Amino acid sequence: MNRWRQRLAEINGDSASPVVGFTCVVQNVQNVQKPGRSIRFEHSEQFDQRTESASARVAVGGTLPAEIPHDWREHIASLLSRPCPDGVSAERWTRAREGAERFAQQWAVQAMRLGWTAVELYRVPPQWSRIDLTGAALLIGDRQVIAVTEASIVIETPSGARLKFRRLGREHLA
Repeated sequence: MNRWRQRLAEINGDSASPVVGFTCVVQNVQNVQKPGRSIRFEHSEQFDQRTESASARVAVGGTLPAEIPHDWREHIASLLSRPCPDGVSAERWTRAREGAERFAQQWAVQAMRLGWTAVELYRVPPQWSRIDLTGAALLIGDRQVIAVTEASIVIETPSGARLKFRRLGREHLA
């Protein structure tokens, strides 16, 4: 029995027998909000409608700023035309590609000037679960980019929470 199944069995109060199936245990979830914002909960149907709306969608193949160099353009075009990798749903892959394209159209020039590489922004990992190897632009999805600095990219979720993707050393990108 691996340690996660063992821990799950402990949580369920059954430490002696192995866990046959998986169950989700949610004890406490907190959402860090900016002061003055109210929490807005959405049902899954409303979420699907919001992400499918025409205003939230960016058409694949849009125009990129002229300042983006040819090698970046090739990298981005390759990413946008790539089929859905193993380990990720088609819907999630579509959101990731659209977020990456939106980032390319609105923030890539600034990121390039700050020293970000195409690999740091647009790399597709060998396993989708390897977030540490995933390009930052692929993690944006349908969220809004607030700032791009030399060290990080800050995004804002629909609930108002802010997430920061920090730039790591480049040795793991080789």
